[in-house]
Amino acid sequence: MFEGKLRMMTAAERARRNKNVYTINSITRVKNCIDDRIIEEYTKQFSPEYALRVARSVLKNKGVHNNSIIYDECYSDAGILYMYTIYRCAYKKYTYMENYFKFMMKISIIWNLEIVYEEKEFCEENSLKMVSLDNL
Repeated sequence: MFEGKLRMMTAAERARRNKNVYTINSITRVKNCIDDRIIEEYTKQFSPEYALRVARSVLKNKGVHNNSIIYDECYSDAGILYMYTIYRCAYKKYTYMENYFKFMMKISIIWNLEIVYEEKEFCEENSLKMVSLDNL
């Protein structure tokens, strides 16, 4: 079944898994347990537009500038983190959605720092140059 020793996951691999698998699976599981009216009520209390303003504020306060790849990744994660926050808070009956969302944005910064760091390291080891659409 397994050949050789089990390989430990790198921090970037764990970050990718948490970012892409854990959040989506959590939303899917909770979606089946909660009535849509409850979700609508939570969405009225903490709108997506306001969540994006909060995301920009968190990124600015943490020193992530809007001309960096980490900013772009975190800002694009804000949508899925918003949904995760709404469903999680509705499921647990939390009332502090804005603070929960801020917490998740801080985690997103950590995830994306790990991922970008690993990509830069890979490029350096293989004599490659990182290119992003912002650089073109």
